[in-house]
Amino acid sequence: MSAHLLVGGALQPAGSLIGGAVSSLYGIPLLFAAAGAIPMLTGAIAFFSPALRDIDGELS
Repeated sequence: MSAHLLVGGALQPAGSLIGGAVSSLYGIPLLFAAAGAIPMLTGAIAFFSPALRDIDGELS
């Protein structure tokens, strides 16, 4: 099992809590915009980061 899967699974409740708070304060359209922007931003950072480029674990 890879570290990405473990960290992502452990942070799922926190993401649900933050998503619920954002949608109740600012509405659903902002939640959808943030849900699309955050993975794009973190993916771009990981793509251009030399330290993160070599991380690719097995999912066994």
